[in-house]
Amino acid sequence: MQASRKSFGIALGAAVATLVAGGMADRRMAGALDRRGTAPALRAGTLSEFPLRVGGWIGQDIRLDPRVVLATDTDDHVSRVFARPGSSDAVSLFVGYGVRLRDLSRHRPEVCYTSAGWTLEGATDGTVESADGTDFPVRMYWFSRGGLRTAWVAVLNYFIVDGVPVRDGGSLRWRYWKGRGDTSYVAQVQIACVSIDRTNETMDLVREFAAQAAPIVTGLLQKPRAPGVPQDE
Repeated sequence: MQASRKSFGIALGAAVATLVAGGMADRRMAGALDRRGTAPALRAGTLSEFPLRVGGWIGQDIRLDPRVVLATDTDDHVSRVFARPGSSDAVSLFVGYGVRLRDLSRHRPEVCYTSAGWTLEGATDGTVESADGTDFPVRMYWFSRGGLRTAWVAVLNYFIVDGVPVRDGGSLRWRYWKGRGDTSYVAQVQIACVSIDRTNETMDLVREFAAQAAPIVTGLLQKPRAPGVPQDE
């Protein structure tokens, strides 16, 4: 059984803070990866155009602390909880966008969640068929955290580099070191579901929402960009 919508909102805030904490611990390569993208940035607020209704899911914005937003290193982002009315099904969506390669490459779940005290219980590479019929690569994780009762979170994560989905933030760094530092933008898409058990149904829920969200995210990343943004700061 998934967490309630209210508790899920709290969990989402904690998850985003977890991403930030891991990124702060991984800033040693920031200077090397600080090159700006080769194209103008996405207009601020573009990702907030992600619809509040996706299929049978209804979304609600999760307001993040401004300090958390600053530390995500994003130029634009959206964070929401989506729930199915009449059921306990709920997932979180976080999409972050940046024009520096280093912005999101360090915010990898296996680094960020473990840095915040979660235990990585497993990671699997796979593909998801988007609602538009195209396949995209993803990495799926299970994390646990003990206490009076163990909490589980299923996480599906992938990156989009200049319109091309990649499953691993480490590959973004490899792209840089191979001399391909001319990236225009990087976006990170993360969908998570909190549960009291580790079940296939929970991960299936995450994959299902990821499939529906993918073409929407892709469309937003192709929106007109802000003019006059300096590129070599």
